[in-house]
Amino acid sequence: MENSKKRTNKKIINNLKLLFLVLIILLISLYIYSNNKKVAFFSYNENSQVDYLVYLKENDYYETNFLPKGMQYIASAIDYMDVTFNYNFKTNDDFNYNYNYYINANVKVFEKGNESNIIYEKTEKLLTPIIIKDKKNNEFNIKENIKIDYGKYNSLVRSFKTDYNIIADSNITLTLFVNIDGKYEEFEDKIINNSKTNIVIPLSEQTLNIKVINNDIKNNEIVKKTETKSIIGSVLYNLSIFLSVVSLIVVLNIIITIIKESSRKTVYQKKIDKLLREYDRVIVEVKSSIIKSDDTNFIMVKTFEELLDVSDRLEQPILHYENDEEVRSQFIVRDDKDTYFYVVDSKNMDK
Repeated sequence: MENSKKRTNKKIINNLKLLFLVLIILLISLYIYSNNKKVAFFSYNENSQVDYLVYLKENDYYETNFLPKGMQYIASAIDYMDVTFNYNFKTNDDFNYNYNYYINANVKVFEKGNESNIIYEKTEKLLTPIIIKDKKNNEFNIKENIKIDYGKYNSLVRSFKTDYNIIADSNITLTLFVNIDGKYEEFEDKIINNSKTNIVIPLSEQTLNIKVINNDIKNNEIVKKTETKSIIGSVLYNLSIFLSVVSLIVVLNIIITIIKESSRKTVYQKKIDKLLREYDRVIVEVKSSIIKSDDTNFIMVKTFEELLDVSDRLEQPILHYENDEEVRSQFIVRDDKDTYFYVVDSKNMDK
């Protein structure tokens, strides 16, 4: 039993040494990995602006043939509209990119006061896609001018409403779409940005107010990425995961070993533990056997209870000695003439 216990203790100690070593390597790996990372920043600014002039039919009232941006306009007086889209994209560093842009006109007739309930819709391309490839810098600009025949679209909507005898709202929306697909050398992922700028012009109204909408424009966007400097970072990261798993296995192994050892008491151990626990008031533990060669009368009792009676009668303690292997115990009561003893031997108990 002693050898088994020693083997168990040795196994636990070896596992603890292994765990300590693994944890040291793990901490070193995590430290190197955390210091082997860098934070890369990529920021960009977008700006979009729409300018327009409303050109008028010949009339006796206005002194100029056009009206500037931001006024209220009489629909019947409009000849055409001159719309200019300006777009600027700028980054904090050069990057490789492609981009394209185009302009659409979308005519809608919808339920009065509720633009989401569309009755009629028509889209046409005012500017076919312009595709720019293989650029490397940190800025580009777009400037496109479109002339809108307001009377054409206004007549279309009026005819639709008249033919179907409906009361509804309507407008035409001009939209500049800009799509960017780029690669920044510090990032693995692509830089992708899609934006649009709208100008909304009411139709079939006596007077109209033009609205510019550029909600999708990100005036200041910062992209932050944390990446490793080299392949060492990836190796250390994977090593850290592996060592964490190993540490968990070692800890579980130690726990299982301890549980097994604690639950693996033999019949002999259980009996000795019970005797020592129940009769500790009369039992004295000794480190060596106290049976002497000059003892003249050895008396072996069959049960511990008999030995207990002898102890009570002689008013002597019960001496307990267990051999080094912890597989055999002697319980002894001595007086001047006699030596009474009771032996518990694992050989006779653990089958």
